[in-house]
Amino acid sequence: MRILAVSDIHGNIENVRKLRNIERELTVVLGDFVEFGKPRVDVVIDILEELSSQTFTLYIPGNCDPPDVTQDLGVKNTVNIHGRFYKIDEIVFIGFGGSNPTPFNTPLEYPDAEIGPALERALHDAISKGALSRDEVSERLVVMTHAPPHETGLDLTKTGLHVGSISVRAFIEKYLPLLHLCGHIHEAQGVEKLNSTISVNVGALLWGRYAVVSLEEGRRVNIELRSVE
Repeated sequence: MRILAVSDIHGNIENVRKLRNIERELTVVLGDFVEFGKPRVDVVIDILEELSSQTFTLYIPGNCDPPDVTQDLGVKNTVNIHGRFYKIDEIVFIGFGGSNPTPFNTPLEYPDAEIGPALERALHDAISKGALSRDEVSERLVVMTHAPPHETGLDLTKTGLHVGSISVRAFIEKYLPLLHLCGHIHEAQGVEKLNSTISVNVGALLWGRYAVVSLEEGRRVNIELRSVE
């Protein structure tokens, strides 16, 4: 499965349109569709419609998105997996949007005590409904969060602070999913390994950054960190 992974668009639909010719089977959006201080749902819908005209799209909201983005926006060929799971072929995706608290009082912030249990509920729902077994988590589970895991290069700000989610990291280290995708910290595009899990901050599409991810048999994951041309 070849995945185009984007985050932190902040209303830059021009950069979204530059991705039209990227070959992929799936697009995932990891939140922050809108510009800071302008939480407009119509902008989110415009972006989703542009992306879903090219391919099927899974998405979660970011901390700067309006609360309505936690709900299904009714855009064709898109699925919101905030607090939910979705299965495509043999891969199960779970997601949770927003972020742990920030100094900026953004629209969608959650305490770490809420983020971790929400991810666990989504995983347990997938297992209880037969989407995957507990033994298959490390081979078939992809976790999508807006917030990066705490104390990694993926949550390191330009001021030298680690501002990611403690519970996102704890969830990864407990369940060891195949792949974790996140955004939020614009300057921290990169790839790290947490135990056996590959964790990726895909970068801010606002700045032209994104990732292309290939999932292959035998737990092989290939990550390409890119910038728009």
